[in-house]
Amino acid sequence: GGHVFSAKAITLYNPIQGRPRFVSEWEGALSAPAWNRWAISLHGLFDRQPAELFMQREGDEVSGSLKMAKWNITPYLEQGVLPSFRWFPPEPLRLKLDGKIGTLETPNAQVDNINAHILWDAKRIYISPLSANLYSGSTSGSLNIENRLPLSVHVLQNAKGVQIRPLMQDLFHINTISGKGTADFDLMLTGETRDAWLKSLSGEVKLDINDGEWSGINLTRLRQMLQSSNKNDTDELKQAMPFSHFVLSAKLKNGVS
Repeated sequence: GGHVFSAKAITLYNPIQGRPRFVSEWEGALSAPAWNRWAISLHGLFDRQPAELFMQREGDEVSGSLKMAKWNITPYLEQGVLPSFRWFPPEPLRLKLDGKIGTLETPNAQVDNINAHILWDAKRIYISPLSANLYSGSTSGSLNIENRLPLSVHVLQNAKGVQIRPLMQDLFHINTISGKGTADFDLMLTGETRDAWLKSLSGEVKLDINDGEWSGINLTRLRQMLQSSNKNDTDELKQAMPFSHFVLSAKLKNGVS
């Protein structure tokens, strides 16, 4: 039962920096036979890019889907992180959302073909599977965010065929290893900012890299220097060691491996 209403909404919010956010124009339909039983279907533009949204509520469960062609999150960031706010619905409300983003632009990288299944309640946000294309390869896994003070985050990801240097540079500010291969992450972090996340980082990283190089080290020259009496050629060590295959496993604790 109930009536179906046509709906249209236009939003525009400009932050202090002048970069537009939440620029949208939607139209669609709304059905609401009861306060806890409704459905809304919208299509249009979000931040000037095509988007579709469907949401419905049955009792304490809200489910739906979101599709976005492209989203640039840079205007939403404050000093490189999302602004702090409480993301969690009141009990006993539960949300289930399937999300697809064609292209996500960040300050450091472009991520394509994002697919995510999101479970969201008062205690946590659990995203699994979470997959995407990035750094010339692909990644899949899960993300779990616990509603604590500060936030507690658990990341499980397996990246395949990725360029290692930009990946490690963006995640850990490490740019000494290059090549292409796989990267497995099992990471725990807490905090509300990127700096806090890096300082609290713990877990394990496994790299399996092909046809790359390790800059800042020259093992052949180091061995020659150790075998000779000439110790003055230390500048020659500041080179790079090429390799055909390299495997690294590192334990992280409080941001230090």
